[in-house]
Amino acid sequence: MKVMFAGSLSLVALLAGCAPAPEEESPRVLLVEVETAQKQSSAEKPVSYFGLVEPRQTSELSFELSGTVDEILVDEGERMTAGQELALLDSTRLEARIQAAQAAVKEAEAGAKLSGITLDRLTRLVERDAASVQELDEARQARETALASIDRLSAEVDALQVDLEKSTLIAPYDGTVAQRYLDSGASVGPAQPVLQVMEDGHLEAKIGVSPVTARTYQPGDPLEIVDSSGRSLGEIARVARVASKRDNRTRTVDLIVDIESSETLLPGDPIEVILKESEDLSGFWVPRKALSENVRGMWALFVLEEDETSATKVSRRPIEILFFETDRAYIQGPLQDGDQYIVSGLHRLVPGQQVAIKLNE
Repeated sequence: MKVMFAGSLSLVALLAGCAPAPEEESPRVLLVEVETAQKQSSAEKPVSYFGLVEPRQTSELSFELSGTVDEILVDEGERMTAGQELALLDSTRLEARIQAAQAAVKEAEAGAKLSGITLDRLTRLVERDAASVQELDEARQARETALASIDRLSAEVDALQVDLEKSTLIAPYDGTVAQRYLDSGASVGPAQPVLQVMEDGHLEAKIGVSPVTARTYQPGDPLEIVDSSGRSLGEIARVARVASKRDNRTRTVDLIVDIESSETLLPGDPIEVILKESEDLSGFWVPRKALSENVRGMWALFVLEEDETSATKVSRRPIEILFFETDRAYIQGPLQDGDQYIVSGLHRLVPGQQVAIKLNE
């Protein structure tokens, strides 16, 4: 039995020696998406400017006449529509004057009627030589004077009617009552503010920029707006006008921008406007997704290189970010025009790793 057992072991060893050795597995090659670096000699750099949101129209409403405020029909914060009555002056005396003037017109009309009858009578008498020509001329003069009195008194009535209309403050446009200065019973003089109103639905801002920057913008150009919390609202503004002179205090030129209706912006809110200024600065535009964090808070790109065996491997190159723009960054670093860099799957990469370019289907 011992001999047979030893022989069995020898047979197993012999068979094991004849078995083929396992083949070495080739390293797995990762497929990556790449873009090609294109060097730029200059770039449009985003620059922040600040301004305040304002309504396009703000008005101080006042009466043209002096008097006593009879009633204020609106309160602060109330919405108004164009043509709406906002405040009234006490018009009791004015209405009485209108009635007196209208009565004077009727009296003048009666006098004119009588002068007309007299003129007709004298005309017939002169034809029969029963009255003198002088008497006829005097009758004509009286008739013309009576008619002129009607015109004068009618004009007085019209003027008083205009004053009566001006005893009511009317909303000049759709908007909101921003401030109320007086209450009912207050005495008011001509041009004394009664209400401050603001137009609704049309916001604007004045942004002071350098004259060089101002010349690069035209009416209608879109602008990105950032609110006071730092949140971008997108391109909700457009250049409306470019001022034709410098501000005497700041020596800047105003860009007046129209802002689309926004639920988050109110008159008086500070905003940040992102403008683009051209700068002679060489570098490369790369998508944000291609950026990888490097040591000490720096940034890097994974760039493709060929080793001595012509295998494509990953190289980590440190770069400097000059500025960001939405989904891309302008960078400088050890990058050459035509270099290919990886734009996806960065978490799976390590320097020296072999990769292959994924072809677009």
